[in-house]
Amino acid sequence: MRLISSFPCIAGILIVIGLWLWGLFFSSENTEQAAVTRAGDYKRIIYATYLSQPVECQNYTVSDFYSSADPYFDATRILTYQILHAPETRTRLNIEFVVFVHENVDQDKRSILTSDGAQIVETADFRAEWIRPKDQRWADAQTKIRLWQMTQYDLIVFLDADSVLTRSIDYFLDDLKTNGMEIPLPERYILAGVPQLRPNHSSNPLRVPEDYWDKETLNTGFMILQPSLELFRYLEAVMIVENSFDGSIADQSVLNFVFSPLGPIPWINVNDSWNIQWPWSADIKAGYAVLHEKWWAPMHWETRDYFLSWYWRMVGYQDTRIR
Repeated sequence: MRLISSFPCIAGILIVIGLWLWGLFFSSENTEQAAVTRAGDYKRIIYATYLSQPVECQNYTVSDFYSSADPYFDATRILTYQILHAPETRTRLNIEFVVFVHENVDQDKRSILTSDGAQIVETADFRAEWIRPKDQRWADAQTKIRLWQMTQYDLIVFLDADSVLTRSIDYFLDDLKTNGMEIPLPERYILAGVPQLRPNHSSNPLRVPEDYWDKETLNTGFMILQPSLELFRYLEAVMIVENSFDGSIADQSVLNFVFSPLGPIPWINVNDSWNIQWPWSADIKAGYAVLHEKWWAPMHWETRDYFLSWYWRMVGYQDTRIR
């Protein structure tokens, strides 16, 4: 399913009116009266990622003996291994790991991921034709908006496929629960994550604003969200209106527009120590739980051995299971 972008330019005014009405719904009076709940109160929590077919036909050299034609697929297998099987990083709470696959992902890859232990949920294509991401590999990323349709789950902890764990992220949920992070009830909304770092950030980034594009921009490679058909329809309506926001970063563009900290439904900043993009060696040693980095081509080459070690561990483990 694709969105149809045929609204006249004046429809942009409707977005302003819509945001104002949404603000009334989330007025301070309603917010003060609303009860809150903790993450631990949700019944069905899942870990999840998203996979689509590669848009570039290119082999990436991993070693003298192996190259990867689809490193994001291999990254998804690493994440599956880490969340479900690896002693240091696996879930102790028996939380399911779901891979939302774009409809263009072939059956062979789905079968391998299922054999690895992941659950597969297909997502139909979803995009606004007027949105043109600046990077070709984000061509299918708008389909991640369908996460809000997945109301069979109470809460989704979402990680981009090119994420590598250093420890179990079960403790992240425990941290939300025991430290009393308050989030709105299901009839409201939930979106939490970490800000977008700059590629040249310092190790163990603490400087502001030098290390971040800005502290208001959510990095959608690590999100905690609650599915909601109401919010999905709202996101869909926003995306239909041409040029209503800068669409150069695909899903991250629309989510930062709708969940702006300056708007009526701001996203929540969790502790930054849970996730870091483009890590240095010092960041790995510092204990960041999720390293958002391409395992096959890290920005800081000195971290490559660490990422490759997880790839080969996954291959060895899964090959042993098959035999």
